Amino acid sequence: MKKPDGFTKESSQIAKGVGILWLLFFHLFAEEGVLEQMSVSYRPFSEEGFRMAAAFGKICVAIFVVLSSYGITKGIIDKGSDLKESMSQAFKRFLKLMGGFVALYVSVLAVFGWKFDLKGLYGEAPQGILYFLADGLGLAESFKTPTLNGTWWYMNLAYALVLLIPFGACLVKKAGYGVIAVAFFIPIIFSVNYDTEHYLFSAAIGVAAAYGDWFEKFLKVKLNIILKWVIGIVGTVLCVFVRHNAVVSEHFFAVTDALIAVFIIWTAAELIASVPVLRDVIGFIGKHSLNIFLVHSFFFLIVLRDVVYHFSPAGVTYLILLAMSLGYSVVLELIKHFIVMGYKTLRGGKGVTNE
Repeated sequence: MKKPDGFTKESSQIAKGVGILWLLFFHLFAEEGVLEQMSVSYRPFSEEGFRMAAAFGKICVAIFVVLSSYGITKGIIDKGSDLKESMSQAFKRFLKLMGGFVALYVSVLAVFGWKFDLKGLYGEAPQGILYFLADGLGLAESFKTPTLNGTWWYMNLAYALVLLIPFGACLVKKAGYGVIAVAFFIPIIFSVNYDTEHYLFSAAIGVAAAYGDWFEKFLKVKLNIILKWVIGIVGTVLCVFVRHNAVVSEHFFAVTDALIAVFIIWTAAELIASVPVLRDVIGFIGKHSLNIFLVHSFFFLIVLRDVVYHFSPAGVTYLILLAMSLGYSVVLELIKHFIVMGYKTLRGGKGVTNE
């Protein structure tokens, strides 16, 4: 594909691809002791520098939150929906998101089920059935119930964004950018959970960016392409150091993560999107980013850890995990596609017969 004109769905997919690539880097190498334990070779970098860069990968969630909030709000604006219509769309989006997770959950049981003691994890009936349903619907984090995969906590945040962003979009339409200040002070005034404290500001930034066409305006700034690449590379390095700062990570993470996410999204849409082939590859990865997010832990942590870390070079380890996770997602989506097509064919056939 050619470079997107403005900030499009393709731009968002490229940014999601960048985000998920940072996530894999974070989970593989940021944990203290894992480099030595798994005999990872990170030459020519120092261990401190390599782990600092890996730790930066946690920014991926803020990137996803900004993009999700932006995309949902843009949809509301483009359709001119009022709050009632927006909530109707949100509920459909929620059901689609939950349906996608259920399909992935079933696939995980089919592929990795032999590895788990489901009865030991969920317990005896009837509570075991309730725990099973909560996990299978992506609601384990919401109910604080047992789960096959701790990474699935993200579904709680994803569901909340889908259902609550329409209210944020309506608030921005009525009150303007003041919603950003509201999002900043809510965690200070009220006792909220970690997800709300960490990502509410990112969500508000995404909503405001959609109403203000921030990304479109950023992409229209006329600068020499070399200067843009210098800003992108140097800026990303500075972001790594800023986020690694103890004071920032302890007290200002909500604000810094939102602003860094906006910068990383710009680098993806402006710089990576300008490179043929690379933009196609990362955009394709971004298209599968949610599945990769939800399944990669089974490969590197739960089931195939020794396989993923089998080779010493960090780059090889990284590519193995990416190939496994992306391949899983591609196969899953193909199976879902054929099931849907088969269902439509059967319905069509019945229709013809009845006539």
